[in-house]
Amino acid sequence: MSAFCEIIIAEAKDVLAIPIEAVKKIGEEKWVTLVKETGTTEEVKVETGISNDSYVEIKSGLTAGQKVQYTPISKNANENLGTAQGISVNLVGF
Repeated sequence: MSAFCEIIIAEAKDVLAIPIEAVKKIGEEKWVTLVKETGTTEEVKVETGISNDSYVEIKSGLTAGQKVQYTPISKNANENLGTAQGISVNLVGF
């Protein structure tokens, strides 16, 4: 016999989240590269919350719909823009 068990250690529903690869840590501060409507970029300081393997919650610094530039760590390396969006994030522990 075998069994699968998932223990949720943190949960946040309908939060603003972006791909985890988009967040850069400089010292104790966390930053993202914001793509402005003009196409230029700007470094923006953000406050993060919980995360899973793919997404990190953004508590402040971005609003829904803004675009962030990053280099994905995935097999689809052609994609380098993410959109801040409302999703549910579960942090699962073992």
